[in-house]
Amino acid sequence: MPGVNSQGATRDELIDNLREALSEAIELNREDARKAAGAVYEEVAIQP
Repeated sequence: MPGVNSQGATRDELIDNLREALSEAIELNREDARKAAGAVYEEVAIQP
């Protein structure tokens, strides 16, 4: 995902940091999408 960057001393630390950064980016995108949709939208969970 563009804009998700991280550093870590080890591979595991890097992966953990990237997961956290990606989670934060997704939440910000979700908030922006809700605001853009206005009052009329439906949020549906997609399950495999």
